[in-house]
Amino acid sequence: MKAAIIRSGILSIQLCVPKEWTDAQVIALAEKEDPCGTFAGWQVRKSSKKCGPERVQCKESGEMIHIVVHS
Repeated sequence: MKAAIIRSGILSIQLCVPKEWTDAQVIALAEKEDPCGTFAGWQVRKSSKKCGPERVQCKESGEMIHIVVHS
């Protein structure tokens, strides 16, 4: 599988990326494919009780994870 945006909203996007990718690689892909347009740019949503885990295993590939970035 290839890294890609799988869901896009106004304030956040969800990406499917290789599980070894760093936050910087995830943000670089997000900015390339769907520039944020804010001063701070995209930020990786961190784990919390409200939002759940930061990185979630992809159901289609054991080598990929889903991660959300927000503005």
